[in-house]
Amino acid sequence: MFADITVKEYNWIQSCSSEEYVSLLNTNSKHQQLSDDVRRSLLERVKDSIDAAGGTIEKQHKVALFLGKKKV
Repeated sequence: MFADITVKEYNWIQSCSSEEYVSLLNTNSKHQQLSDDVRRSLLERVKDSIDAAGGTIEKQHKVALFLGKKKV
């Protein structure tokens, strides 16, 4: 199907404040399925934990890009 396949990997670390990280978690579908009270309590505890540990959290990202030419 494809020829001359090349794979490129990109890695980076994103530093998030506790508020940014909680906002990100709030977009997760599993978190959205929780009742409002449970979700609010969970995210508050996550925020408090991050704040107690210095106020930021690092999130590691890794993306793989696959490039290839379609065989004719």
